[in-house]
Amino acid sequence: MKQGRGKWWQLFLSFCKVSPVTFGGGFAVLPLIEKEILHRRQWMDEREFGEATAIAQSIPGAIAVNVAMVIGYRLAGMVGVLCATVGIVLPAFAIVLLMCLGFYHIHTWNWVNGALEGVKAAVVALIVYAAIRMGKSALCDKWTWVIMGGAVGGLLFLHVHPLLVMVAGALAGMGFASGKRVLAALRQSESE
Repeated sequence: MKQGRGKWWQLFLSFCKVSPVTFGGGFAVLPLIEKEILHRRQWMDEREFGEATAIAQSIPGAIAVNVAMVIGYRLAGMVGVLCATVGIVLPAFAIVLLMCLGFYHIHTWNWVNGALEGVKAAVVALIVYAAIRMGKSALCDKWTWVIMGGAVGGLLFLHVHPLLVMVAGALAGMGFASGKRVLAALRQSESE
């Protein structure tokens, strides 16, 4: 990445380019950011991008803005945060503003409602795609699969609050990591 203002401008433009086509928000934006940051610009590798999205998910707020902030910071510090955040927010803000002004007049048109239904269906596909991509890097051993299964079960069948699922996942991850270290130490001491 170029240094100084050129770097900041590229960061702003990259997120500006992603923002207007991220219908559905949330996790639907991740494949588009990944394509721009990893594949087109090659500013990060898959591991770094996975870490950035994991950090962004643990922060309250909109995932697109959080991811932009984390990536902006990793690539260009605090000025990068500002450039990436403004880049991801500005186009979406302008589009929403224009839609709000015009939607009142066209919301009863059949083709508008049809288009919105089609966009909703496509957003589901983007979210599933993002989940599969994230799962490839996040589900790395049997314990991460156990945590994921418990989280899905808690959300679907027990209706546990998502914040509690995140906290339980973090605690379980810390517990499993500590357990692995203890077992490794015991095995090492037995072999000596």
